[in-house]
Amino acid sequence: MVLKYLYSKISRENTPKYLNYVFFLFGVIISLRYCYRLFLMIYRKFLRRPTIIRDSYPEAEVWAVITEVDDDIGREYSLQLAEQGFNILMFSKDLNKANEVSDLVQKQHPKSETKVFEVDWKGDLDEILVWVKDELDPLNVRVLVNNATIRPDKPSMFHETPIEEDLDMINVNVNVVVRMTRLVLPYMLEKAGGYVINMSSFVMWKDLPYVSVYNSTKRFLANWSLCMNFEYRMRNVRTSYVLAFFSDFKFPYFLKLKWLMPTPQKYVKQTLAQLGTSYRIIPHWSHWFLHKFISQDLGIFNFLHKMWFKRTYGNKKNK
Repeated sequence: MVLKYLYSKISRENTPKYLNYVFFLFGVIISLRYCYRLFLMIYRKFLRRPTIIRDSYPEAEVWAVITEVDDDIGREYSLQLAEQGFNILMFSKDLNKANEVSDLVQKQHPKSETKVFEVDWKGDLDEILVWVKDELDPLNVRVLVNNATIRPDKPSMFHETPIEEDLDMINVNVNVVVRMTRLVLPYMLEKAGGYVINMSSFVMWKDLPYVSVYNSTKRFLANWSLCMNFEYRMRNVRTSYVLAFFSDFKFPYFLKLKWLMPTPQKYVKQTLAQLGTSYRIIPHWSHWFLHKFISQDLGIFNFLHKMWFKRTYGNKKNK
């Protein structure tokens, strides 16, 4: 009855003529807004000249710090930043993997110097940062890639998740990022320039039950990166967070959609090319459309999430 009453009030016969023009103008503004966003995405990803951050720093030796090189994304950051002319200081919880990445960097880019350190970010962070600071002091650090992260093994109810797992996730996904940035930032401010890249995740865009702590840590990174970029961009220190979708992650529902999962090489290349354009970077064009789709509250994303939970958590419980 209420809807019928409202419809009778705004029907064409009863609506003043000027309101038709107002609604039409409103529709035009909304359409132009979406067209502008689409054009901006096409420009940034296909038409704009890629950002070569090494060109901003004329010094002979500049360093990039990568907090985790164990996965494909961390390895590609090392290779592509070395290709631009950066020396690479890399951390890893597996020294053998880090040495492999270091050897690969020196083989492909012999002019770049590398330093490798084994570290378990779940350990005593105060003790770790003491010797990390000693290593950073003589270096001209211009890029920090906060790639260290801990993901949940499986979706679970909050009270069923081991408290140690949640605390490790908060420590690595939040504390390590904040304190490493605090450690490196003075070097960038002293030289009046630098980039901080924080690896967030698409899960932060929606409230996701069953991975509540992980979801919250990634949302923190997004909001914190926005604030940091606003505070320091006038001093030429840019902070961006990468809204990471499917790349090196394995999701069975999308394994056949190759257009949705760029290779790590392409993913990192497009990330670096968009540095400085926005505090939020969505590297791949298909992920931009997926992000817009998820941001519309259609309920489909929540439905897929529930199906994922039932398939993984339910099977584990039945066993």
